[in-house]
Amino acid sequence: MSDSEPIIPATLTFDQFQTRVGATFSLAVEDGDDLALTLTEAKALGQGQREGGAFSLVFVGSKDFTLEQGNYLLKDGEFAVVLFMVPIGPWDEGMGYESVFT
Repeated sequence: MSDSEPIIPATLTFDQFQTRVGATFSLAVEDGDDLALTLTEAKALGQGQREGGAFSLVFVGSKDFTLEQGNYLLKDGEFAVVLFMVPIGPWDEGMGYESVFT
């Protein structure tokens, strides 16, 4: 993984995530382990109030560990970003989380 600075959420665009659907992101948790989150959906939501348009991201992780609503650093190879995520699961396939950009 890269040690690069995380991308600032205000500069994120839908296009940056659309190509990463299916990718697994790593998120460091308190006990020192990494939690794997798979990006299962990137959905455009129109223009919004931000440059780059409005969009939502849905991630799925293990049912064995649930994150609380909050900001988390996610890494995918050379891509690192801090996202505000909200739990929206659990589902059969795992615990769901969503980030929305408007």
